[in-house]
Amino acid sequence: MCGSASVGIVQDRHRAALATGSTFAHEMGHLFGMDHDSGACSCPDSRCIMAASINTLNPPQQWSTCSVATYNSVVSRTFNNLARCLHNVPSDILGDPVCGDGIQEEGEVCDCGSPQECTDPCCDARTCRLVAEAQCHKGECCNSQCRFKDSLSMCRPSAGQCDIEDYCTGLSSDCPADVFVQDGTTCNNDQWYCFSGQCKTYNEQCQRHFLTNKGHDNCFSFNTDGSHFGNCGSDGTSYISCRPHAFTTYVGADIVSPGLVEDGVKCGRNKWCYEQQCRDFSVTPCPRGPNAEICSGNGKCNNDDQCTCLNGFSGSTCEIRPIINECALGIHNCEHVCIDTLEAFVCACNFGYILESDGHSCTLDCGGRLTAISGSFQTPGWPNAYPSENFRCEWIIDVSGAGSIEFTMDQTAFGILGNPLSSCPTDYLQFFDGTSSNSNSLEKICGVHSHYEGTLPVISTTSSSARVVFTGSNLRRPLSRVGVKVN
Repeated sequence: MCGSASVGIVQDRHRAALATGSTFAHEMGHLFGMDHDSGACSCPDSRCIMAASINTLNPPQQWSTCSVATYNSVVSRTFNNLARCLHNVPSDILGDPVCGDGIQEEGEVCDCGSPQECTDPCCDARTCRLVAEAQCHKGECCNSQCRFKDSLSMCRPSAGQCDIEDYCTGLSSDCPADVFVQDGTTCNNDQWYCFSGQCKTYNEQCQRHFLTNKGHDNCFSFNTDGSHFGNCGSDGTSYISCRPHAFTTYVGADIVSPGLVEDGVKCGRNKWCYEQQCRDFSVTPCPRGPNAEICSGNGKCNNDDQCTCLNGFSGSTCEIRPIINECALGIHNCEHVCIDTLEAFVCACNFGYILESDGHSCTLDCGGRLTAISGSFQTPGWPNAYPSENFRCEWIIDVSGAGSIEFTMDQTAFGILGNPLSSCPTDYLQFFDGTSSNSNSLEKICGVHSHYEGTLPVISTTSSSARVVFTGSNLRRPLSRVGVKVN
């Protein structure tokens, strides 16, 4: 029903508008490929629009399960132009505009019916204007808050490998005009060519009209007969014979048979059928961006030999990044903190953590090797709270030439999570005399133990090396956990 020569006429002499509408819907159903309902079909109120006969006194208003299945099947076929055709909404409406009739007419921004009927939160039913702060009330690019969707919002998915998905502009509620992949682009595993947004093949045409695949190549030899069963069109009075090895095609309204090969079907290398001839064609390459890639790798070449940019990119070669806040939209991979920038975003870590080389992961800033004669180190986050998670830090201190090492801690800034067990199973600071795994433990501290009487000890080693371990846990208690600084 969406071909260049498609036409349908529905005539009904019934005076009741509802009965006429039901008849019109029934005949339109046939145009969509729907058959009369059988016993296997059902309707919510048992009266189906596609029934073989209807009661005009109580006409049906519901589609059957069979009709719905047929419709969904038809509009989902990638070789079918029907779904695209249905988006061609007429703009001219006969009659004077009436605010409140539910039809948006000239001079109206919206029309949601009477104030009692209106359910559109974006439209003022009294004035047929948008409510305050609203930018839109309908359209693929209007969100539920009556605002334009951003340029990352897809408003029309690709209908197949020869169609390009379309995105909102951020400036309108309407989805931009549908654009296709450049004519002549190979499709279906490089066997055929894209033409007017479809991968044109013999089989898809035959399936569409005859529900079968194309005939043997020998069948094309009949085209030289110039008969009803084989021809290259008509001059109005008789059929035209094809030249040997030619392929039949059709020309606009001069179609005499759905079996004539359509424009765009491949008939040789860099050749396709066009206006009843097998013609050579060439593809004009789209411009390359600063990175030497076609459309900068951020778009597709369309049928106007220009770049159609995707995912919010813009510019003649799609070289301009979209201005979006990835942090606010949550489209980032930062483990801790996301910081929005003009170009993109950067990741940062919470206090006490360091950013890994991958640019988004965070690890505790603790542990390491110390060799200076004096210095200090602190637990993660000090003097703020150390993380409430399971972790382990280890410092190796190796001071060559020193007889021993002395450790002191500031009592006023001490706060390791207390534990009722003296063995300190979690959240502890432990000192070892030496760096090996079997070195003697000098001290293990958690909380403030009674035998210290609130005073932290001075810890000394017997050699010039030591190992210090600090562990944390995910235990949550209403106690101080600021850790400690060791000198």
